[in-house]
Amino acid sequence: MSKLNKLAIVVFIVVLAVTVFSWYMLGLDCVDARCLYDKKLSFLAPLYYAGRWLALIMFALLFVSSVVFKKWLLYIASPVVLLTLLLVGNISVYSDGIIKLSRSEMAQFCMQGLALITVVFLLVQKYQHKTLRK
Repeated sequence: MSKLNKLAIVVFIVVLAVTVFSWYMLGLDCVDARCLYDKKLSFLAPLYYAGRWLALIMFALLFVSSVVFKKWLLYIASPVVLLTLLLVGNISVYSDGIIKLSRSEMAQFCMQGLALITVVFLLVQKYQHKTLRK
């Protein structure tokens, strides 16, 4: 347990809790269409789909050092999450939009991109660590 990154554990638990909460709230029935569009499709569904991918990414980052995790959090995750919020926020809930993606699909695609960037980042960090050791 001492080998695990404590900050990553806290962030992982928060992301997992938000994802489970949004999954639970998506399962509840709406009485009117306003509830469906205002809460489920505009907020809860993108949060759930992004949270699933973010929880997987955070699980992989539990085993890296705290220095690498802080670099990832500051330089990789922060801009990507901000870009995701901007892209998802600009898609209308009521129409397909110009690019024909829903908010949930855009959130999921952005988090898949974050997963790919994270893998590349971790490989670069591992390669740099090996070359600095020599």
